Amino acid sequence: MKDTAVRDHPERSLSQKVGLLLGPVALLAIVFAPTPQTFLEMASERVGLPIDHADTIELARGAQMTLAILAHMVIWWLTEATPLAVTALLPGLLLPLLHVTGWEKGRLFPYDNRAAFEPYASPIIYLFLAGFLLAGAMRKTGLDRRITLTVLSQRSVMRTPGRVLLVMMGVSAFLSMWISNTATTAMMLPIALMVLRELRQTPGKSRFGAAMMLGIAWASSIGGLATLIGSPPNGIVVGILRDRGIAEIDFVAWMRIGLPISIVGLFAAWAMLMLRFRSKTHIDATVLESVRAARRSLGDVRLDEKMTMGVFVLVALLWLTQPFWPSMLPSGIADRIARFDIPEIGLFGVLLLFVVPIDRRDWRSVLSWRDAKYVDWGTLVLFGGGIALSNAMFKTGLTEWAAEHFVGAMGRPSPWLCLTMLVLLVDFLTEITSNTAVTSMMTPVLIGIAPRVGLDPTLLCIACGLASSLAFMLPVATPPNALVYASGYFRVSDMARAGFAMNLIGCAILVIGILALWSVVGVVAG
Repeated sequence: MKDTAVRDHPERSLSQKVGLLLGPVALLAIVFAPTPQTFLEMASERVGLPIDHADTIELARGAQMTLAILAHMVIWWLTEATPLAVTALLPGLLLPLLHVTGWEKGRLFPYDNRAAFEPYASPIIYLFLAGFLLAGAMRKTGLDRRITLTVLSQRSVMRTPGRVLLVMMGVSAFLSMWISNTATTAMMLPIALMVLRELRQTPGKSRFGAAMMLGIAWASSIGGLATLIGSPPNGIVVGILRDRGIAEIDFVAWMRIGLPISIVGLFAAWAMLMLRFRSKTHIDATVLESVRAARRSLGDVRLDEKMTMGVFVLVALLWLTQPFWPSMLPSGIADRIARFDIPEIGLFGVLLLFVVPIDRRDWRSVLSWRDAKYVDWGTLVLFGGGIALSNAMFKTGLTEWAAEHFVGAMGRPSPWLCLTMLVLLVDFLTEITSNTAVTSMMTPVLIGIAPRVGLDPTLLCIACGLASSLAFMLPVATPPNALVYASGYFRVSDMARAGFAMNLIGCAILVIGILALWSVVGVVAG
């Protein structure tokens, strides 16, 4: 019998123990403190009633209770005192319990259990549910591995170390556009290690090996910038902007911004690694033959792989063409499918994988419910918690209060300087805590700050979402970083030095890129 007690109930570190206690203490301290005068003044202005009016006091208390919930969640998220998804359940529990009241459509809005849990069913959650299952089908059938080995088995690829590294990074980035960066790295790592073994590269001594390992991890993060489903922070930003009625960002609109930045970032990372880890490694024919042997071992393309590829291509085409349906299709058909949005397209593809038989004998489909293991359920809960928290911050006026205090403390910096500071803040903050949690915390505040510093809130929030995926310095920053660090091909100091430079390069590309692209493509406002 295996003793799983240690694995299932890991001992908390000192910081986690402190955070576990400090979170509720902060909550109670704010809950039982007198309501700040600034909250009362803000509430009075919103409702148009005197400070001592019952409605004013109730709304001010709602903002105070929301601040208490926010403080509790921030402490638990930063210290990881509990799993991130568990912390994300707090709004659903505490908003009704603390009798939080917001202001919507000219009247008080009490948070009952229906209002508190509604954000946990946001359409963006179902988009990512579909994305996880589509990615799971690729992993289950081995389609992702076949694609990678097919690309690498081309003679033109296996010529120079720089070309091998660029192609490995390119494949990693492409796969990460559609499946999680962790799954991409886990799939690419064995292939990279096989190539390095054939090149007789020694862990801890090979400069090319260090570049290869870092390149895979970095590319997996950079690729996630390109698409709406590429990284959870992208979805959180889109979900909050949609929930507030600020912008409806479709698949193509996101790619207009994210894809160019991702491509430039990928080449910048490749160039930086080639300069930082110069190597005279020689690529011989045995490496190409090993890759081709690995591809041949997969056998012929199976029916489940063909089905998965067909559905994947169909869904991608529908996502990319959906904004143009009104002009492409007859008006009757376009009106009929006008409500068939991005999440529905993803779920349609998943449904095909669950119901279309690929085996004549037992009518087996590509996916069964056992494959729900491929869904990162914790991330879906994080989406709901982040949207629920931001919803409460807006409706109680806490977002405006935070934005006013930011502007009061920082003055009114120029838009580009403000954008640069916030991108750097988010980038380096995600080195030590979850990018999903950081995005959930920052996005509501950024929406309030943006108009006060002369920036479009959609631009600022997209920049925040993208910046949260640029964590290249530390093994603990992202799962891909941790996976490649375990290979032993580089030290933490190697990653920290190269990653610090790449963080700065990534932030520069992001700031310049988003300002340049925004003036050209923009985003459709809601």
